[in-house]
Amino acid sequence: MPLKLRLQSTGPGRGLLRVEGHSEPVESVNLALRRNDGRYLGEGGAWQPTPYWHPQFGAQPGPDGLGIELGPALMDAIVAMHGQPLLLTLRRDDREDSGVLRIRGALIGSNAAAEPDKTRAPVQPQGPATEPPQESESIQAPTATEAACAQSDPPPTPHRPRWPLLLGAALVLALIGAGLGAAWYLGWLAAWIAPPHASGPEEPPTQFLPSPESVLTGRAFAVELLAGSPSAKQLLAAAEARSEAGDCDAALILYDRAIDADGALGAQVARLYDPASFTAGGCIDAPNEDIALVYLRTAADAGVPAAMRRAGEILIGRASSGPVHDEGRAWLRRAEAAEREAPR
Repeated sequence: MPLKLRLQSTGPGRGLLRVEGHSEPVESVNLALRRNDGRYLGEGGAWQPTPYWHPQFGAQPGPDGLGIELGPALMDAIVAMHGQPLLLTLRRDDREDSGVLRIRGALIGSNAAAEPDKTRAPVQPQGPATEPPQESESIQAPTATEAACAQSDPPPTPHRPRWPLLLGAALVLALIGAGLGAAWYLGWLAAWIAPPHASGPEEPPTQFLPSPESVLTGRAFAVELLAGSPSAKQLLAAAEARSEAGDCDAALILYDRAIDADGALGAQVARLYDPASFTAGGCIDAPNEDIALVYLRTAADAGVPAAMRRAGEILIGRASSGPVHDEGRAWLRRAEAAEREAPR
């Protein structure tokens, strides 16, 4: 089964990778990151055609799954992908599993500005420098009478009449009263204080997409769209529209978020990567059966018979026996059962 991977930021250049459903202790953990074009993240942030394994030493099992602390070497490369899909292969001891990396929240690269040190004394505003008075013979020590006056209570503050404030308050109240009276006379006051349901129930918004005049692209467009809490189908429609417009960064982010909202949509996104249905010229540079299989399994888990069947075909084509072949046969049997139970 594919791994369920969740990555969230824990600070500049730092992140926590959560492998859901895997909480057993492990002795060694290595991972490899693969882009859509088939290249792997190598040493020093360079992408190369052959797999490169990054050892991880901060893996801790927990109730929510295996937690792996990632450092700048991996986080900066992931941030630079701007939300585009990454296939992560995890090697735990002698077992390997893969899954599409899901990102939760905004990731922060290691080059982000550090917060100001709150323990440091605040910088005082610069002003004209004042020289402290120098001791000289012209400054005389205070006499006994002057010292006694300095220690006595300060002179009382002269009393100020309050009638100007009272008069101003009265004028303000008179103006407010006159305004309310005019509003009542013209019928505005009744409309203003009417209950919210007087004009009928408020219609829920039906359009979550940014306005056509929006000039945003890429991640900024996706963020603006996601702020409106669109449905899974609206996310998929927006992803397809962005793909047709050539805004591939936004399209790939929205495809991923649509599947997060509704796993059944994985069957449609898998067609973009599946070698059997891949079409050149879109946002996907080349077919990628591994990524297609991840999305097919997600849709199959959501109960899509076509995804079950295609996942079974891919797995059986990879092995004539063994666990991979057995999983493929299991998906085919589930697809046949689902198709028999489907209403005709």
